[in-house]
Amino acid sequence: MKASNILCLLGLVAGAAMAQDWQFNGYASQAYANVKGSDFIVGPDSYSLELTEVMATTSWRPWSRGRVAGAVTYRRWGNLADAEVRIDYLFAETHWQLQGGHIGLRAGRMKNEVGFYSSTRDMSFTRPGIMLPQSIYSDYFRDAQLHVDGGDLFGRLSLGEGIFDWHLMAGASANSGDLTRNIFGEGDVGELDAHRFFSLDMEYQGDHWRLGATYYTAGVDYRAGGEFIDGELELHAWVLSAKYSWPWFELTGEVLLGDRHTEGIYFPVQAGERRDDSLGYYLEGRVLLPKNVEIFLRYDDYADNLKDANGQAYAARTGNTAYFAYSNDWTLGGRWLLNKDWLVAAEYHWIEGAAWVAPLLSRDPSRQGKDWSMLMLQLSYRIQW
Repeated sequence: MKASNILCLLGLVAGAAMAQDWQFNGYASQAYANVKGSDFIVGPDSYSLELTEVMATTSWRPWSRGRVAGAVTYRRWGNLADAEVRIDYLFAETHWQLQGGHIGLRAGRMKNEVGFYSSTRDMSFTRPGIMLPQSIYSDYFRDAQLHVDGGDLFGRLSLGEGIFDWHLMAGASANSGDLTRNIFGEGDVGELDAHRFFSLDMEYQGDHWRLGATYYTAGVDYRAGGEFIDGELELHAWVLSAKYSWPWFELTGEVLLGDRHTEGIYFPVQAGERRDDSLGYYLEGRVLLPKNVEIFLRYDDYADNLKDANGQAYAARTGNTAYFAYSNDWTLGGRWLLNKDWLVAAEYHWIEGAAWVAPLLSRDPSRQGKDWSMLMLQLSYRIQW
């Protein structure tokens, strides 16, 4: 993390500490994963404890219509993300009251608003499980989608019996070396530069329904290394979201419709211009039990190319096995909020296929089975001042 970023955040914290209207929150979690039949998260070992997330956030309101907020994170997520301390977000915003709502402008580094969980995915208390549905919130592509350096025009409006929220974001994605490794693997593989990002997110929430729609586009340039060639990737996607809540039960579903355009990047024999349409979706039922206990069952489905859902054309083109082109994941999990600060979670995954297992362009069937499983446990703690 750059020294200038650290100084900016320290200045924010110091300013907040001297102000009356400020907030500070902290969060830490430690997880364990045991995987059979895959290197996903754990690498060549069958288990890993290198799944740690720590976050400190602060928010300061120097005047009634203005706010400055920032967060520092430490995150290590197995073989998908190296241990690193970085600025998670750091922005200033202002807003203006309107009849029945408000409109605002935010600038700096922000979390994007794709789907229900993108902006809050790094805190276990605000996401539905230890691992989010990979069809919508893929961990291997997290860098290109999560952080945006730019601006956000946002608003809120009372509409009927509910609230309508929207965000219009534009800027550049802030990525690290994790993205390059997750796509190409280790060694002299060149460098990915995720930059162009634009999104429009709309959400309506009433007494029982929560509905959302997001459009986003992300651009990635590639400077080649090893056997690959220079190229670029452009992704356009729609995410449609819906949730219905009863007093004791929640039903949630999201769908991703993606259009991926690549030029170059692949090995020369496969190089050229390609356009693929992907489809991902999940459906999750959650039972809310007494004593702050939740149990959920989720089905998560993803096809890298909608016209080749079983991967046969992929296998013929690349020489890899067909199951690298799709993934189907059944997850059974539960969470227990011991009190307002402590959370225990556990989940088990039964998975067929490996479309979201990194590295994407250096496949090894000897280390990745068609059918595999994963057990995850997590303990989380938060403080709120």
